[in-house]
Amino acid sequence: PLAHTLPHSLLRVCVPMRVSVLLLLLLVVVVCAITAAAFSAAVGSHGGSGGAPAGGSFCDVTQLGAVGDGHTDDTLAVKRALTQCGPGTVFFPPGKYLMGPINMTSHTQLYLEKDSELLASTDIQQWHVVAPLPSFLEGGGVRYGPFIGAYNATNISIAGEGTINGQGKFWWDADRDKKLKYVRPRLVEFDFCTSVSITGVRMKDSPFWTVHPFACQDVFIADVDISNPIGSPTLMESILTACGTCSSHGAHCVQR
Repeated sequence: PLAHTLPHSLLRVCVPMRVSVLLLLLLVVVVCAITAAAFSAAVGSHGGSGGAPAGGSFCDVTQLGAVGDGHTDDTLAVKRALTQCGPGTVFFPPGKYLMGPINMTSHTQLYLEKDSELLASTDIQQWHVVAPLPSFLEGGGVRYGPFIGAYNATNISIAGEGTINGQGKFWWDADRDKKLKYVRPRLVEFDFCTSVSITGVRMKDSPFWTVHPFACQDVFIADVDISNPIGSPTLMESILTACGTCSSHGAHCVQR
């Protein structure tokens, strides 16, 4: 054996080095395992993978009747997907989906593929009315419900690279001309929800506030692009009211 041919002085050096290398390799393996587990947990809790929540289904809205041509009303098809996919992922492939307001339930994700766009309907008859929240700038009256909303839900997310378009000009003009009975709607609003994630998507032309989580816990917002025309009567940023354990980074707000 090699140990019998090496001088004792050299063995005293080689053995500790060998042990040190083994310990170092073991440490690297442990650190990598811990990092991978942490990353997996973070992705799973915030829906960052783009897949369905654990145990959920996957529904392509075009397979349930959505046309995605920007003119056909796809509201019923999208609501059908939300009903059939809860829990699970409602998937929007490339296209323009004209639709009225929708409500998300627990363990549901909206995933907007690149070049997909959700267009808020300008048919005011499709917009339900909700009571004002105990927050600021409500005007003291009732308001139109949000384009995308959720109430008392758990583990909900919006992800992808698509666009949510509030078609705000309709609302801004109607408000200016005093044709609205109630306060303009938010684009996205989640009330009393837990484990909320909004990542990657673009939001534009919100009728009123763009993102408004109210009294939510564990809110995660990242890499969201928000834009509205210069001079539009809307607030672009996220308004987190009475929320706990909230984080937001990478959001980009511009006026064009």
